[in-house]
Amino acid sequence: MKIAVDNIDEVIRIIKKSKDTPTADAALRKRFKLSEKQSAEILNMRLARLTALEITKLDEELKDIRRFIKECKDILASKPRRMKILKEELAELDHGFGDKRRTEIVADQGEFSIEDLIAEEDMVITVSHAGYIKRLPVTAYRRQRRGGKGVISTHTKEDDWVEHLFIASTHDYMMFFTQQGQCYWLKVHEIPQAARAARGKPIVSCLAMKPDERIAALVPVREFAHDQYVFFATKHGLVKKTVLLEFGNPRSSGIRAINIEKAMS
Repeated sequence: MKIAVDNIDEVIRIIKKSKDTPTADAALRKRFKLSEKQSAEILNMRLARLTALEITKLDEELKDIRRFIKECKDILASKPRRMKILKEELAELDHGFGDKRRTEIVADQGEFSIEDLIAEEDMVITVSHAGYIKRLPVTAYRRQRRGGKGVISTHTKEDDWVEHLFIASTHDYMMFFTQQGQCYWLKVHEIPQAARAARGKPIVSCLAMKPDERIAALVPVREFAHDQYVFFATKHGLVKKTVLLEFGNPRSSGIRAINIEKAMS
């Protein structure tokens, strides 16, 4: 604006000679090396701004702006001044918002696992004869009054049925023992959750089982204790017990739980 006032005659001449506003804008920017915003301010300037009083106000405004620019440059050039301003602003924030801490600071609890983010709740785990597995919250089986008709738990084919059913927490382990004596593990929350009437998913898609393996038994386990045992009994009458703690190192590929000869399986 100050440039326009100091060169008002030339500015008026350029504007009068221009055929339209964009042309005047381009001519002013080229002649006085103006920015787009500065040129727009000049083109939108009212004639009332050319009075002596308005010109005096413009001069004072320009002086204030120059003083502010000088002050900013001095602050940027002086680290002690920057630190002083920073301390004053932080003290002001502390005075206005420095109420008592509402969060608790505790010692580092170590790394989080996926399980830490999963709510613990009881699940119904079903495994069908054909090898389909699923889990469903216990709450899905609502309480019924006397004479109730029941609810459908699982849809199965005519040659399939629910062979195993357990209730376990999402944080428990499910141990799967196959007819070949191999043991596999799954966390309950890793078992696919499905609708009440759904068949579930094939166990072979959840465990690293061999194609010819079939599940013989399932055992839900909360922790692998040293004073608890897994008891085995084969069809031919061989028995064995193993400390549960020996199964406490789950592997995705499973481990050999008992040696079974083909003729005895």
